[in-house]
Amino acid sequence: MPFHFRIRLPSFAFVFSMVAFALTGSAFADQGQVRIHGDGIDSQSLQRHKAQTVKSAAWGIPIGVIETVQDPAAARHADGTLETLRPGSTVYRGDQLITGRTGSSVVVFEDQSTVSLGPDSRLLLDELVYEPAVQRGTETISVLKGVFVFAGGQIAKMQPDAMTVKTPVATIGIRGTTFGVHYRPNRPLTVMLLEDSNGTVGELSVRNQAGAVTLNRRHQATRVADLGTTPSAPAILSEQEYGTMFGEAASKLPGRATPRRRRNAPEIDHGNPIRQLQQDMLRQR
Repeated sequence: MPFHFRIRLPSFAFVFSMVAFALTGSAFADQGQVRIHGDGIDSQSLQRHKAQTVKSAAWGIPIGVIETVQDPAAARHADGTLETLRPGSTVYRGDQLITGRTGSSVVVFEDQSTVSLGPDSRLLLDELVYEPAVQRGTETISVLKGVFVFAGGQIAKMQPDAMTVKTPVATIGIRGTTFGVHYRPNRPLTVMLLEDSNGTVGELSVRNQAGAVTLNRRHQATRVADLGTTPSAPAILSEQEYGTMFGEAASKLPGRATPRRRRNAPEIDHGNPIRQLQQDMLRQR
């Protein structure tokens, strides 16, 4: 008696669904990185990118931790990948920090210096070398565009200009103080000296190839049109001007917001400062 068998071919619907699945998988594979549209971040892309990003050795040296963040905000690492920022995220030397039009972020660095990024801002973390045992260090950050409030840490207190902030039109030397930077391409840079959380006021030098000025009074500010123009003579800006440009970003710094936020920067365990900062951020969530 002959043996008969039948091969059941897959239905058209099944084949169609498998092809669609493969195409969809390919599309999602292309979305493994956060996409940036124009000068801002696509918040929908950030929402889709909630999976933990695998850390890469190419990202460089960890230098700080994200304290607070409001989406959309991301870090572009040294290898070109982008990571959605969250409280407790580690940032690295060479990172570019980016906020969207409704985004913001606060970063605490290894030496306890802090920067608050306002909406639609870009900041490059050039370098941070901190050796507390010998009281030595350097910190260099580049403002690409946006609104920022900086609070100097241990490096800025070690020696003049140990902490430097670069902008497209001027360089700012920090001497242990808090200050705001407002810069948009094709518009004048504004640098404003602010009061520290303990009520003291430090000093800034703002310089370019055309000249330099020193700021040493509360709410004293200078504006710089371009690299070839001397920074304007220092002038005291009004409380309204301060609030409009820097009030929101300043309020997010540690010790300047609601009672729920800690009043002082964390004490850093220099044996492993990054891990200690991450643990401190997580305790506050």
